[in-house]
Amino acid sequence: MIMKLLDEIKKVSYLEGDFKLSSGKVSNYYFDKYKFILNPALLNAVIDSLINLIPKETRRIAGGELGGALIAVALSLKTGMPSIVVRKKSKMYGTENVIEGELNKDDNIILIEDVFTTGRQAIEFANSIRERGGLVLKILCVIDREEGARENIFDADFSCEMLFKKSDF
Repeated sequence: MIMKLLDEIKKVSYLEGDFKLSSGKVSNYYFDKYKFILNPALLNAVIDSLINLIPKETRRIAGGELGGALIAVALSLKTGMPSIVVRKKSKMYGTENVIEGELNKDDNIILIEDVFTTGRQAIEFANSIRERGGLVLKILCVIDREEGARENIFDADFSCEMLFKKSDF
């Protein structure tokens, strides 16, 4: 099943050309995460695969805005665990929250991300959770571009696991 999912994700979301990444780097390839996140059949298969990576002591599923949050909500629907959304920065109106949803001190949380490059954004999201009392058990990712994210995440004192690596494609 995992190899079929890999082939389907590659078919719909792997693009070649010139792309600027959120890290500021320029790349000759790009994973268009929305092509698999917004496809119900592919998202369902991704969720079924991610469920196997969730530690049993997990109590909440966090996702960074926007792609990770979409995946987190889908995981929440399948597992029954509540989800939270971590913003890149506080909105300047309403509640001005960085984290949406209920986060309790010492909650065991997994953080979901769509694509890793350097891992910088995942680390920022995980630190936001940690600063508010949550315990980030693991950062899960669908695709790792293998450009240093894994090492950076470990250096920031978090663990991570991914479904696929660039070299798988």
